[in-house]
Amino acid sequence: MRNPGKNGAGLPWKVRAVQMDLARQMETVDCIRKYADFAAGQGFNTLVLYLEGRVRTDSFPFRRKDESYTPDDMRRVVSHAGGLGMEVVPVVSSLGHSEQFLSCRELSHLAEERHGRTRFGGKSPSTFCASLDETYDFLGRYLGELSEVFTGADFHLGCDEVWNFGYCELCSARRKKQGLGAMFAEHCRRMEGICRRLGKRMWIWDD
Repeated sequence: MRNPGKNGAGLPWKVRAVQMDLARQMETVDCIRKYADFAAGQGFNTLVLYLEGRVRTDSFPFRRKDESYTPDDMRRVVSHAGGLGMEVVPVVSSLGHSEQFLSCRELSHLAEERHGRTRFGGKSPSTFCASLDETYDFLGRYLGELSEVFTGADFHLGCDEVWNFGYCELCSARRKKQGLGAMFAEHCRRMEGICRRLGKRMWIWDD
C-alpha cells in the first residue's frame, strides 16, 4: 500500500474506517481519543464506535453509570475526532445484539423473547420485536438524541446475527405469512426512514 501521507492523502478509498468495540469492553474517553490520534496518523478518516446500547440518554437512562457513556462523553470524542478530520459513526443495535437495551426491566416488553419463544432455547432477551410499533417509537427517540451528539452523515444500525427474529407470538404469525426475508426488509425500511428523517445515511452489517 502506498504511504498514506497526512490524513490519508493519496489513498484511493473515500471512507477509510477503523472500528473500536466499546460494547464488550468500555474504554475511557481519553483512551478513545488516543486511539483516534493513532488511527488518523495511519490514514483513517472514519472512527466506527461499536456501542450497541452504551450511551445513556433521556429516553434510555436505565444503564448504570459505570457501564455506560453520557452524551457529553461522546461529544468530547466527536469533537476530538473532528479536529483530526475524522467522522465518528456510532453502531447502535436496532434488532439483534440488543441485550444492553432489553435486559433493562423498563424495555423488556419490547423483546422478541418476551413470550419465552426462541430459536435455540433460553429466554435471555437479545432481539427487538419488529412487530411492535413501540419498538420503532423508542428507537426513533433514542437515535434522535444520538443524532445531536454524532453529527456526521452516517449511522450504523447493526442488524446482524438476529438469532431469535420471528419467534414471538406476533412475529411468528408474520413469519409464516410473509417469510423472514420480507420481515427483515420491512425492518430495514422502517429504520432507514428514521435515519432519513434525522438526515443520516444508514449502514448495516452485510451478514
